[in-house]
Amino acid sequence: LTTAIRSLVAMPPRAVDLAGLFPDAGMHRAAFAMAEVECVEDTKVVFALGSDDGFALWVNGQNIETQDRSRPFAERESLIPATLRKGQNKILLRINQNSGPWMFDLQIDAQDNWPAQLTWIAYTENQ
Repeated sequence: LTTAIRSLVAMPPRAVDLAGLFPDAGMHRAAFAMAEVECVEDTKVVFALGSDDGFALWVNGQNIETQDRSRPFAERESLIPATLRKGQNKILLRINQNSGPWMFDLQIDAQDNWPAQLTWIAYTENQ
């Protein structure tokens, strides 16, 4: 079992090309991307997510949305409401790969000082 780790910065609306980051990952795999967002107060947001293929999204350890299905990439396809708490918020995203392109884009919509720039740490495991 090996783990490949890549660090990247994605600024909206640029999609992260996971197939380019992990060209040897193959099909029927998943990659994980992690980011942190700091808020000065509790903040209601909408995560605007596009992915190819399915995904699961966790905020501060709590799963807030899962879609296990094949789908082509479309920017902002899934709109997921959430509340980010005051201080550091950990975002974890799993993106499934069935076949073909493999990518995601996550934007955070809120009233003030958004969308945020996210620095992602992405990894996948190969067997």
